[in-house]
Amino acid sequence: MIFESERVFIDTNVLVYSTFVDFEPEKHLDCIKTLNSLDQSGRSLFISAQVLREFYAIVTNDRIFSKPLTSKQALRKIENSSYGSF
Repeated sequence: MIFESERVFIDTNVLVYSTFVDFEPEKHLDCIKTLNSLDQSGRSLFISAQVLREFYAIVTNDRIFSKPLTSKQALRKIENSSYGSF
């Protein structure tokens, strides 16, 4: 049985910062460390469909990133949206 306190919802910002190393390097490292820690803790990690839509819209936007992901790259990330792929 998974208790509510053992479940963790992953926000869009965490996915974005964990994807781009050079966007904000400090936040990137913090997100990676946190996600790794949560993953190893055995807690259940959740990503909603809304978060995945937001992720796609942000990471493919060339007004936000000088080198955004292509649609294909972003979709590949989403298809592999188990936390480890981010």
